[in-house]
Amino acid sequence: MCIFSDDMIALRGKYYAQSQPIFCTRLIFLGLSFIKDIVLDLPWIAVSIGSSSCKGIFGRGWYSLKNTVLLLLLGFLGMSMVAPVAAIERENVLLLVDFSYSMHKPVSRTSKLSKMAVVRNAFHQLLATMPKETSLALRAFAFSASDVKSEACQASALWVPFDDSNRHEISRLITTTKPLGHATPIAYALSRARDDLSTVAGHRKIILLSDGLENCQQDPLPIAKELAAQGIQIDTIAVGEDTPSAQLGEIALEGGGSFHFATSTATLLKALGVKSSADRQRSSAQQKKPAPSARKGSTPSPATGLVKVISLPDKAVQKPRKSKPARTTPVLYMEVVLDASGSMAGKLEGRSKMIWAKEALNTTLESIDEQTIAMALRAYGFDQSLPKTASTSCPNTELLVPFSGPVKARIRTASRLLQPYGYTPIAESLRLAGQDLLPYRKKHPHILLISDGKETCQGDPVAVVKALRAQGIEVRVHVIGFDLDDAARKQLKAVAVAGGGQFVDVR
Repeated sequence: MCIFSDDMIALRGKYYAQSQPIFCTRLIFLGLSFIKDIVLDLPWIAVSIGSSSCKGIFGRGWYSLKNTVLLLLLGFLGMSMVAPVAAIERENVLLLVDFSYSMHKPVSRTSKLSKMAVVRNAFHQLLATMPKETSLALRAFAFSASDVKSEACQASALWVPFDDSNRHEISRLITTTKPLGHATPIAYALSRARDDLSTVAGHRKIILLSDGLENCQQDPLPIAKELAAQGIQIDTIAVGEDTPSAQLGEIALEGGGSFHFATSTATLLKALGVKSSADRQRSSAQQKKPAPSARKGSTPSPATGLVKVISLPDKAVQKPRKSKPARTTPVLYMEVVLDASGSMAGKLEGRSKMIWAKEALNTTLESIDEQTIAMALRAYGFDQSLPKTASTSCPNTELLVPFSGPVKARIRTASRLLQPYGYTPIAESLRLAGQDLLPYRKKHPHILLISDGKETCQGDPVAVVKALRAQGIEVRVHVIGFDLDDAARKQLKAVAVAGGGQFVDVR
């Protein structure tokens, strides 16, 4: 936990005297349990700010408002799962591994390796490179071959308790245990993992590896949410090309963690934040051999040390072969609704709120894996060809970039052209965003509204969100508010509450 105050900074329960000035703009991150690395070397920080200001210099950089959207969005994208934590507290990682029968199947159409073989190969290298200070534990689930459903659905056991010297035992059990289970009790396993971590001090994390869905008539999402509320992060890895990804992605979303696909040893190692042995050998060879253009005494090209992660061959004697990447469908669909009304021209710390909003959006786009998250962009209030009156400006809400495959470049271009101008039709924009998401209503639809004010077109945004959910569009609505007055804050927070999402107030 990182708490800013006038004379004290608290990091994960330890207090440090403030040695750097804090310039305050009040930021309130509601309901965010864990937030990805901002500009500090702290991979996981929960932020709760209640003083009258909060833009701080501490660590080695200024916190930037442009990261606000990134902090709100799925922090599980593109980050290392097992990166060492700054020396603030002990790192505790619980490995939660699926031993169901389906784990014996091939990891992909082009590989002869089973999913479990890939897990074993990756764990062998992970355990060899894991920092000694990290305390590990192994909990297995879905290992029961019993045909009795009630018994199979309670098949979860802590095989290796937390310790920093148990790598060999973890490796032995993963190597020798055959996947035999007839049920996949993910929810039950998470509930038992919660018990394992309840008495552990320090930073606590679960890495869940599975190739299936919960099939024991339980819902793992409330448990994931409860774990996150207790400060326990859940990272999930879908092992196998044919693995249904939506539920595992949603568990990571609720658990404040990361989600990855793994279809080879190399991609699993990448998800775990570990270089494969082939990558390390290649990197070492490249470091020994200077770049062709490098002169004696000069700095080698930055590209020299970069290694491209590739799929390992099925057998060591095989030559590398090209294969088409596995096709995946997004875990969720998110439509960004961007306020381009006239009030967004107002200044916040010397820059227009529109500039802050665009930078936040661009930062988000840099971190989005479009195989995991599909995005679209809607904006309102931007059309300067219209008279600035309610009758003409209130209908000005437009889907600028629809859901249609890779759209990052198009969203950047469209948002760059927006200039603040007209009215604020939030309700109508949310209604239309809901219609945009209608084809994806079963695909975890989300709306992210970025605005600096309340509805000015006589609509009721809260009623609209409730109506969408009543229509069976189970959309979650998140709101980021810039420099809100009391009335706008009350309304936009109510929108987020009605939409079951997060509300962030930046001022």
